[in-house]
Amino acid sequence: MKINYSVFEVEHDGEREFIAAQTKQEALQEHFSRGADMYENDEQPTVTEIDIETQGNFEGDKITWREFLSDFEYNKPQLLCWSE
Repeated sequence: MKINYSVFEVEHDGEREFIAAQTKQEALQEHFSRGADMYENDEQPTVTEIDIETQGNFEGDKITWREFLSDFEYNKPQLLCWSE
């Protein structure tokens, strides 16, 4: 099955969100939709595309993003998970 989105890490001050989106700009807009007013002095979070084959710890299991998202259906940019 072809994946029609990417996973983006949006990070600011050590807090990270992982967002499914088609572009970095869409991921950033999704991030800001939940609290753009928390930034001062024109600060911007860092947005990085994550390789879908990268392994991570998901609820105690070490699996790839592809495995973690195996049942996920992309319709629009969406928050997947976060880390503080």
